Amino acid sequence: RTDAGETTVYVRILGDDNHTTTKSSSGTITISKRRVTYTSGSSSKQYNNKELTDNTVKLTSGSLVNGHTASFTVTGTITNVGSVPNTLSSVIIKDSSGKDVSSNYDITKINGTLTIKGTPLSTVSSSNKTYNGSVQTGVSGEYVDLSGTISATDAGEYIAYATPKSNYEWVEGGTEKRTIKWSVLKADSTNPTLNAYSGTYDDVSHTIGVTNGYGGTINYSTD
Repeated sequence: RTDAGETTVYVRILGDDNHTTTKSSSGTITISKRRVTYTSGSSSKQYNNKELTDNTVKLTSGSLVNGHTASFTVTGTITNVGSVPNTLSSVIIKDSSGKDVSSNYDITKINGTLTIKGTPLSTVSSSNKTYNGSVQTGVSGEYVDLSGTISATDAGEYIAYATPKSNYEWVEGGTEKRTIKWSVLKADSTNPTLNAYSGTYDDVSHTIGVTNGYGGTINYSTD
């Protein structure tokens, strides 16, 4: 027997004119499959909207019979950020004549991993503003999705949120959602110019002139 498997051989001596025939005796030929392990390659890169594959395969355990060769089919592929198995779909082993002898091997297939990392381009920044009566934007970023309050008119404190867009990550690494606090500060009021009145009693109500004041509501009071 050459191939892996088991064969029982029966032997007896046939009688002749001077000898009797013996009972059969048996023996077993057992050939175990040759154990080998193949592992597909692992690769990683940053996202660039292009497919990542790795068709390399290594024999990581065992050995082939001299003259035997192996061929492989690897089907792992990934384009967007994440990780997938680099699937080693098949291993075919042939002898020197080209005959498929894979059935004589106990083949273990181990998958590598394909990983695409987010491109580290996402940034976010904030700046406080001073009230001017118009809508002002306090938060901006690149390659991020913004939510919450990123623009406001009135003075106050505001909160916005930023998350890297799909297939991107923060320049510092990571894809976590970030909280950004910013404010519209109160504008300084400007004191008005007062034009005082001075005169002799004449039983008529008099006022002072107020010009150029800016800010909140002008409040009048007297001693």
